[in-house]
Amino acid sequence: MRPLRTGDTVGVVAPSSPFNKGEFFRGIEVLEGLGFSVAYGKGIFHQHKKVPGSPGYLAGDDRSRAKDLMSMFADDRVKAILCVRGGYGAMRLLPMLDLSLLRKHPKPIVGYSDTTFLMLFLLRETRCPVFHGPLVSTLGSKLSRLSIGHFREALTSSEPLGKMTSQGLKALRPGKARGRLTGGCLSLVTASLGTPSEIQTDGSILFLEDQGEAPYRIDRMLTQLRQAGKLRGAKGLVFGQMPGCGKARNLLSAISSGIGDFRGPVLLGFPSGHVKGSTFLTLPLGVNAEINGNAPSFSILQSPFS
Repeated sequence: MRPLRTGDTVGVVAPSSPFNKGEFFRGIEVLEGLGFSVAYGKGIFHQHKKVPGSPGYLAGDDRSRAKDLMSMFADDRVKAILCVRGGYGAMRLLPMLDLSLLRKHPKPIVGYSDTTFLMLFLLRETRCPVFHGPLVSTLGSKLSRLSIGHFREALTSSEPLGKMTSQGLKALRPGKARGRLTGGCLSLVTASLGTPSEIQTDGSILFLEDQGEAPYRIDRMLTQLRQAGKLRGAKGLVFGQMPGCGKARNLLSAISSGIGDFRGPVLLGFPSGHVKGSTFLTLPLGVNAEINGNAPSFSILQSPFS
């Protein structure tokens, strides 16, 4: 599978919650400014009116959202798929997805937050290159030029992204580790347990991020992952910036308590997913990565297109 090229068509889907129409079109302008054509179904705007049988927190009914997603995979003109926003709803689509079609037509897909459910499912069941990267609404809001450039590089380069520098990256525990990168939004990763999207962590570098969760909830979710055996197989942990998750000392205490006796390196403050500012670095999942807790660094060692 090749990386994206200038002129390629990217398909846009809304598998989760309704979105801001202004941010949507600003995000489309960013994608077009990067040299891509954009395609999206007529049903993507159903969330802007009352849909019979659909709760107001969903971007249309489940079958329509699943159909839009599957149509993007089936369309050979579409070379990659981006999600509009998170919120809630992606997990409701899993029973309606045609796994044989997804495996026959693997494509890069980009998202974070609620779409973590979809990303983990595709990572587990298909050969789709999966990126923990900006949503279309995120592209249309506040991202820096560096972030947009990094997003384009992640999708268009056949070379590994290499070392990703971040001034706010800190080490909670020392050591070095290599493994297959996986993860996403912590609350969704935890909710994946017992579902077809259940995260696979053996031999992994596990990336976890979230926003607006009280420290005790961070502790509880990490404890659940630990008791489910999901930290036992991980080689190292990387946490995001965790905005709105309490004061720094309380958050550190909650993370340390939640991960218990985890012995691998642990980093905190990587800018991906829910971030505090305008910097958002795109992460390819399912590829080999390395972290260093002695001199804090995070490196991607493999391209998802290799």
